[in-house]
Amino acid sequence: MYEYFIFDILLGFLWLALFLRFRKLRKEIMFGSVIYPSILILLFLLTWLLSQFFDLTWRYTPDYWNPNTLFNLIRITGGLSIEDFLFMFFFGGIVSIAYEVLFKRKSVRAKKKHHILSLVGFVGSYLFIAFLFSFNPIYNLIISSFVGFLIMLLQRPDLFKHALWSACIFTALYFLGFFLFNLVFPYALSTYWNLNALSGVLLFNVPLEEFLYAFSFGLMWGPLYEYVKGKKIK
Repeated sequence: MYEYFIFDILLGFLWLALFLRFRKLRKEIMFGSVIYPSILILLFLLTWLLSQFFDLTWRYTPDYWNPNTLFNLIRITGGLSIEDFLFMFFFGGIVSIAYEVLFKRKSVRAKKKHHILSLVGFVGSYLFIAFLFSFNPIYNLIISSFVGFLIMLLQRPDLFKHALWSACIFTALYFLGFFLFNLVFPYALSTYWNLNALSGVLLFNVPLEEFLYAFSFGLMWGPLYEYVKGKKIK
């Protein structure tokens, strides 16, 4: 079965509903949907390339999980598939407007500088950790997202509230999605996740690492549009 693909399709309906409903937020949605997979795919390719010359951990499959995907791409590439791209595309767009939608806020022009240092710090941190440590790459992704958030906070402390709420909203949404996924596919967690390589801590039958990923993702990527474009939330 292709559980991951089915989940992505359902997620796509949510993305489409938001895209159609909130016309004024479409630029933000598309920004998040493009920037997140672009950076992550670039990072994945960089670590793969470096792994040909250096001993570093980079494979999400099977080190973190090992789901079924279209054309078995995730097992061939070590962690990059059509489903991964769809997941990053849809979730990147959703998290970029989650705060605005829930609290009925809007992104407006402001006399703020355009920044990209958070993205540079995220990529640099990921590569630096990959060279120094051999732990599961999911932890690298979590830590690097926190690093990116801290850099963002130093440059734009006004985005802290936006970041924190984005993290909380996205974590709640992610948990709901994971809960429904487990409900429909109760065998998936024990079959596809490499729990022996993780902390082993499950919260409501969801690996702790998934919560940490969702929270760190929301912190950094939620307010990224305003950070890069020099805008503020009103």
